[in-house]
Amino acid sequence: MSHFTKLGLLSVTTGYLLLLPCLSAAKLIIKGSDTLGAKLVPQLAEVFSASYPLAGEALTIEIAAEGSATGIASVLDGTADIGMLSRGLRPEEIEEALSRGLDLALIEVARDALVVVVHPGNPLKSLTLSELAAVFTGDVVNWAALSDFPEPISAYSRNSSSGTYEAFQQLALNARNYSSQIQKMASNEQIAHEVSGNPAGIGYVALAYAQNPTIRMLPINGSTATAKDYPLARPLFFLFNRDAENNPLGEAFIDFTTSEAGQAVVTKLEFLPAQSDDS
Repeated sequence: MSHFTKLGLLSVTTGYLLLLPCLSAAKLIIKGSDTLGAKLVPQLAEVFSASYPLAGEALTIEIAAEGSATGIASVLDGTADIGMLSRGLRPEEIEEALSRGLDLALIEVARDALVVVVHPGNPLKSLTLSELAAVFTGDVVNWAALSDFPEPISAYSRNSSSGTYEAFQQLALNARNYSSQIQKMASNEQIAHEVSGNPAGIGYVALAYAQNPTIRMLPINGSTATAKDYPLARPLFFLFNRDAENNPLGEAFIDFTTSEAGQAVVTKLEFLPAQSDDS
């Protein structure tokens, strides 16, 4: 069943070029969120290409994980077929889409938990949401305020072009500003790498990037990332322009992603399945 019901807007991000056997001389360009584009969408592209009805002919799928803002802009200006989005659309982005007369669809394709990670040597066992906000806004600057670990806190965040940066700001910081001392990283992998080498480090990554023995996940408000009441869960989206001419491939890829087969890939890679319209 197609998921292209009218919503009135849309978004995109990564850094891969996949040459996959499939359609005749077809090309699909996908841009936007690093959370979607670094692992999940490349794997979806591989499975999609192998199962597509016209498999055997040349299909090029380009995936560029450069941040949700880049993905949105690329769909709006027509340089991407699908945008990957890890946050909601801002009012000015909706207004821009409407001013261009675009008929956009925003489709939830997965859910994600933003996981707070520390070095395994950090004695801290958990954080409340208010304590987490205090760390990332700069109200607390030394671990001694939270545990028996008198070391200055090194906090790592995604950069401001990332949808994850904004999602964490809304969910964890209650829309307060990040501390000016926050160290901004371009990807989930970079944050995990920095925290793994710094006993005083703390950062947040998508759940799929937290399966790493060199970092440790912290429960928030007593809940783990897969719990239904986990406070840092958020939807992930594809953005699609339904007015784009001759783009059945883009619609087919989105329908595949939201199908049972596509959602099996989602859960295999440690993302959470998309919520149905009636859930």
